[in-house]
Amino acid sequence: MNKSTFPSFSLLPSSTSCKDAPYIVWTCLFVRDLLYKEIPRSVDTSSFFLFLTCTRFRISEYTRRFRSLGSNVSSFSLFSVSRSAGFHQPSVCSTMRGKYDLNRNLFSLCYLILLIALVHGGRPNARCNWIFFIPIFTLYTYSVFFCASDNAVADFSLVTTLMGLIPTASDYILLRNRQPELKKISQKKATTEMTFTECLTWAASLLATPRGIGWTHEPTAHIPPRPAASRGKFIASQFLWVIFYYILLDIACIHIRENPCYSKGGPSFAAFGWWWRTTVLLYIILVYCTTSGIYATVSIISVAIRLCEPGDWPHLFGSLSDAYTLRKCWGYVLTIFFFSHPLTKLDSRVWHQNLRRMLTSNSNFLAAVFRPPKGTFTTYFKLFTTFLISGLMHASGDYILHQNFYQGTSVQFFVLQAVGITFEDAVIALASRVGYKQSGVFKLIGFVWVFAWFTFCMPLWLDPQVHAGTINQTDRVSLIRALVRFFQPHGPV
Repeated sequence: MNKSTFPSFSLLPSSTSCKDAPYIVWTCLFVRDLLYKEIPRSVDTSSFFLFLTCTRFRISEYTRRFRSLGSNVSSFSLFSVSRSAGFHQPSVCSTMRGKYDLNRNLFSLCYLILLIALVHGGRPNARCNWIFFIPIFTLYTYSVFFCASDNAVADFSLVTTLMGLIPTASDYILLRNRQPELKKISQKKATTEMTFTECLTWAASLLATPRGIGWTHEPTAHIPPRPAASRGKFIASQFLWVIFYYILLDIACIHIRENPCYSKGGPSFAAFGWWWRTTVLLYIILVYCTTSGIYATVSIISVAIRLCEPGDWPHLFGSLSDAYTLRKCWGYVLTIFFFSHPLTKLDSRVWHQNLRRMLTSNSNFLAAVFRPPKGTFTTYFKLFTTFLISGLMHASGDYILHQNFYQGTSVQFFVLQAVGITFEDAVIALASRVGYKQSGVFKLIGFVWVFAWFTFCMPLWLDPQVHAGTINQTDRVSLIRALVRFFQPHGPV
């Protein structure tokens, strides 16, 4: 492979390139030294993406220093997907795609302001902390709706990675005094009693783990159990998981590459009948394998350099065996569950929980403001509000990709999930009343229902994104295809 070529990781579905691998190592060491080796454990994947994305465009010295190392890493990268889909520094230009050039430093500034707000909010007699929300909201809105680079796919990847900024800022700044105090599980001091350095470490710890791993608000019942293996066994296990994720990703991408529905400007997933429409579910495999693979890779590095313990890295996703209801698939709305019936269990969830806290805290606040009738109405008010917020978050990526409000369908798709859950709850409640109990048949019916539901509704969401070129597999290096080419040098690959 040409050392000047940098294939990219694929994240929702395109994100940071494989030359970012050394940035992960550097980030671990940098943050550890910055916080006097008091870096919080349980650093979730999204926080690494955030830090790497902002850092690479801000610190040119480190960029030049590690690019040579990144080119070597690219030769054996497990997740090289598409060079054209990666983040590239845009060329200097006064306007990009008819707008001001997107300055990624503004996103770095937003998170710096959020960090300062968390530190200030924990000080004694802190007043007017809400003021910090204004520049965060202003800078984010300006960057998304008034700026763009010459690479629409890179803009989309960046914004979808950072789309939780506003709900997170709202949760940690505007709603901080309306919720129980944010505390680590082992925390003995109140934030008002901490020194500045301790408070800075505390704030960085909070931002580093969207799922709340190691904090009192950790959703322990809704995430996979923490690993209990030794350091060596954990690293070996995670390495095997990385291999599994790559093989599964490679298989999915081989089909995606040959599927015209995944090509830029291609036909709709619904254009060739129901059976062909089911190929839209390959996108879920793409997201699952890519995010899980990068998460596992980061966990190996952090545990190997003793930055974290194995128990700080529970799996990012739950078990697919629980995916027999929509409510179990979309785990972050569990707290608003109301029906009490024996056909479902309130335990682990399938999808990642990185957005759980920011969504439920804001939906709970809106319910307190509007005061809908208590009971079932309030439950489903929170349900629809949660998915509406999620849709608006994803819509920011739609806008920067299409540069308009009407082509993206994220809001419709996520609100539709609330409709599906409401229908599902009604059917399950009715079945419970007539005497049906949870069984193997019930789960089988549930799996069929979930499969049919996502086959039906995902084209609505993915058609505009995919046909804008967010998934590009033409330059991806496939190990399976390379092996076929090796054993059949004169045959088609």
